[in-house]
This record gives sequence, structure tokens and C-alpha cells, in this order.
Amino acid sequence: MTHQDKIIRFWGILDLAAIGWYVGFNLVKGEIPFYSDIVTAKSTSISFGAPMPMIIASISLFLYLTLLFSGIFLFKGVKYGALLSYFQCPFRLLALMPISLFFLTWPVKYIFGEPLQVGDSVQSFIQAPIIAFLSLRLLSEILKTTTVIRWHKGINRGV
Repeated sequence: MTHQDKIIRFWGILDLAAIGWYVGFNLVKGEIPFYSDIVTAKSTSISFGAPMPMIIASISLFLYLTLLFSGIFLFKGVKYGALLSYFQCPFRLLALMPISLFFLTWPVKYIFGEPLQVGDSVQSFIQAPIIAFLSLRLLSEILKTTTVIRWHKGINRGV
């Protein structure tokens, strides 16, 4: 197994771990993963008379399903894992699914303390954790996409 193969296997493990993190987080809150999201979205859709919450919840469920497959494929070194990673990248950047290095953003809220309040200055916004979240999100996806592209090119050439 080459160094690149080990990195790709790592990305596969992280995709699967993101699902585990989500499931664990929901179970700790006393909710049933995925089901609770659909129930909440349905309730919100009925309350507002708009289908958007259900659409977003359905897309989220689909994206988590792609995480399961990309995790398995990348772990096994199957090229379809790369294709799923390419598909997921824009959704990760738009915060519609967890970033590849999902565990990096969790401690940011503890580092920066209290969230911004109404009336805080523009300077407070610049120092806000949003900059850290966006930076970590971008760096995480650049790192994953770059390594996956290199690996994918290598397996397509038969290297």
C-alpha cells in the first residue's frame, strides 16, 4: 500500500467518522438520527406553509448517504469514491454537509467564547469565530480535493 493509498483510506475513514459523529451527537441529545430531522423539518414546513425545510432535510439525508458510500469506496481504494468526493465538495463548502476534517471546527466555539450579540462592532465580527470556521472549511476541502485528485489521476494512469 502506497503513501497515497493510506491518505485516501484516511479520507474514507473520516467520511465514515462524520456519520458516526452525527449519529452519536443525535443519540446524546436523545434524538433518533435522520428521523428526528425529517420530523422537525415536516413540522417546520407545516408551521410556515412552505416546503423548503423538507427539501433541505431530504437533501441532507441524501448527502449523508453519499458520505457512507464515499467513505466505503475511499477506504477500499475504489475510484468511485473520488467521484463522490468531487460531487460533495461544493456542498461541503456551502455548509450543507460536514467538512472533511469535521472535528476541527468543533472546538472553535470554545476558543472564541461567547457568540456575537446584536450591537457588537464590526471589529467584533472580524474577530468572530466565523473567520476560523470559514478558513478551516476551505483549507480542509482544498487538502482533501487535492489529495483525491492526485490519487485519482494515479489510478487512472495505472500507477
